[in-house]
Amino acid sequence: MGDQNQRVLRAKIARRELLVVGRPPEHVCIVARTNKLLKDDYQPMLNSLGIPSTLLDQKREGAGVRLATMHRVKGLEFPVMILAGINAKYMPLKLDSHDGDPIAAADHETRERSLLFVAATRARDLLVVTHWGTPSPFLPRK
Repeated sequence: MGDQNQRVLRAKIARRELLVVGRPPEHVCIVARTNKLLKDDYQPMLNSLGIPSTLLDQKREGAGVRLATMHRVKGLEFPVMILAGINAKYMPLKLDSHDGDPIAAADHETRERSLLFVAATRARDLLVVTHWGTPSPFLPRK
């Protein structure tokens, strides 16, 4: 999972599709569904590219590209938002507690769709959505 995930984002960075020339890194926020993706995949990848980053947990201060979960960016805004890893494995997040309960499953899906919408609307100038493998069912089909 990690290697393929990093390859997709690394290729986009190499083509300068994500880190727009002339923008400070602090104007870019990479958003993932889970902290695990941020800490295990995206932060190490940025470090390997020599790009400073700051994980937005309880604080908003720090240098570099911002890394945050979808829940963390509620109420924030960034010039460039990168919704990373929006694939079927992570969006919607699978919860075993909803197995066998169609009402709870439908409610969870609605909340996950809303979470994706809120994260996407945090982009002021540019929104980039990446995925690998099977895209999330919430993404439009080509």
